[in-house]
Amino acid sequence: MCWPNKINSMKYSVLIILLSIPAVFGADQAEGEELIDDLLKKSEQARKDLEIKVEDTVQKVLKKMDVATKKEIARLEKKVRNLEKKKASGNKTSMS
Repeated sequence: MCWPNKINSMKYSVLIILLSIPAVFGADQAEGEELIDDLLKKSEQARKDLEIKVEDTVQKVLKKMDVATKKEIARLEKKVRNLEKKKASGNKTSMS
């Protein structure tokens, strides 16, 4: 079984368990749905918060490693192309 299927299976299992909680504690369906909605909202927010923390951590690590950004690389590539053009045009004029 691949990871997405395992995750979907786990989500389904958790959902079934959550749906049965109100009956176990004597709550009505509306209270159960409210509980599930609240849990789903909290889990979604927790996922977003974790994603932000991971992105921030990756950016900090890359900065500490002094890794060039795409923008910096593009600027250097442009500079190299311009220098190559100047060199090529300089070679043509010196040959004449």
